[in-house]
Amino acid sequence: MSWIESHQKLERDPKLIHLANVMGWSIYDTIGRLHCYWWWCVDHCEDGDLSRWNDAVIASGAGVAAPDAGRFVEAMVAGCGIGDSFIEREPYFRLRNWWKFTGRFWQVKYKLHPQKWRRIKDLYIGGYNNSCNKGDDNHIPNLNIPNLTTSLSQEHALALSQLLADLILRNNPKNRTLMESKREKTINDWALEIDKLYKIDKQSPEDIRAVIKWCQNDNFWKMNILSGKKLREKWDQLFARMGNGGYQGSVAAARPKQNIADILKNEEEKIKAEGKW
Repeated sequence: MSWIESHQKLERDPKLIHLANVMGWSIYDTIGRLHCYWWWCVDHCEDGDLSRWNDAVIASGAGVAAPDAGRFVEAMVAGCGIGDSFIEREPYFRLRNWWKFTGRFWQVKYKLHPQKWRRIKDLYIGGYNNSCNKGDDNHIPNLNIPNLTTSLSQEHALALSQLLADLILRNNPKNRTLMESKREKTINDWALEIDKLYKIDKQSPEDIRAVIKWCQNDNFWKMNILSGKKLREKWDQLFARMGNGGYQGSVAAARPKQNIADILKNEEEKIKAEGKW
């Protein structure tokens, strides 16, 4: 059974009052709808990432009909106009403070599978932040125009590091560097290497993500790229091979070139088809 924290100060929260005014609801109707919305998020959006849903689906969690979905979402994003809101668009479209208010629930639910709740925690808090951008809570990278910021946000670096770890474990569940006792430190260390790919080597987050997925689905490279450090070390070879269609085993295959978007889409479909996404 899902549960969430509910604080009495919500009744007087300026962003709730703003939402009520925009939607034409009473304060108490708005409180009820928000709780229904958060229950929906617990069931369908464990990691707080809303980018997979359109406005109509997001708004349905609060009982809002499709014609009013856009207005509801914008009000949730706008908040009270002082930098506080229920949903945030940066560093990506997600629930604001999700771990803060649901962290205890995930720790109880995934008591026997702590890697699941730690992944959610890392997206919002992650140890990576302690060694990179320390004290800079407003550091937001421009992902559409790469290299305008000095480093990746902790969420993106950790998410890419987590992706690499998940795919390595998919290929070898007994990988020693990703044992439960070492996993959190390993992922944080890899995040620092991935940040260097962005900051020093001038590679975009989209390209890093595509190369990670490609190399862990290639018969040769998945046996050799087993850390963030190795990913960075072999980057030029990996990127070139991916752009030329790659190869299976040790024999080069002549394939037509694919752009990164097509490669990423194909690899995601393969992973989903295997039931391991």
